Amino acid sequence: MLHFLAGIIQAPFSGSIIDSFSPKKLMLILIVIEFFATISLIFISTLSDLWLLYILILLKMSAASFYFTTEMSLLPKILKSDKLQIANELHSIIWSFSYTIGISLSGFVVYLLGVKVAFILDSTMFIFCFLLLYNLELKITVNKSKEKILLMMKDTFIYLKNKPQAIHLMFIHAFIGLTAFDALVALMVNKYYASIIATSLALGFIHSSRAIGLIIGPILWASLKTLLNKFRIKKIVK
Repeated sequence: MLHFLAGIIQAPFSGSIIDSFSPKKLMLILIVIEFFATISLIFISTLSDLWLLYILILLKMSAASFYFTTEMSLLPKILKSDKLQIANELHSIIWSFSYTIGISLSGFVVYLLGVKVAFILDSTMFIFCFLLLYNLELKITVNKSKEKILLMMKDTFIYLKNKPQAIHLMFIHAFIGLTAFDALVALMVNKYYASIIATSLALGFIHSSRAIGLIIGPILWASLKTLLNKFRIKKIVK
């Protein structure tokens, strides 16, 4: 619940904050927050530290959710419309590939080296990402949003009222998330896999299977769109 609560809390005002600050500086700050929230997880060792675990998860996921939103809003600012679609597809494939590798390896790392080593390695990745982003040259003019947050929220609801298909997609996504994936992972690991292999390995295998689908999906979809476009062009020519 805490993984997704952060995004819900941020949704009303994240856009206004993103438009008011330099994307690069904001993303660097968010990486630092993720680093400290992740490395602090090594201090959790007993059940009495559960409250700290919840706080760190909320803090970590808040920064991660904000970073993702900032990153996606950055692409239209540095790319033209003809390249933006390709960039979004590449972003999806890279994200899915990284997710697959990370979630697959993490199960083995936790099983062989322990939880704390996994957290340290995860924190090291944030240092590496910080250095990459810090040395990346991004020249973007920040146009601070003058629109009030409440007015922006009102515009959002007006848009949803005029675009019922958007509400339809939101409900489908929510229903799948509620019934198909996260709930099934917990049930399957507890009932079918915990008695056969380590829980960490079971979680790693299930998440990596999902991630493989996320990699293949965009590639197949892009290929299908290309074939359909070629078919339409040939049909028009005839």
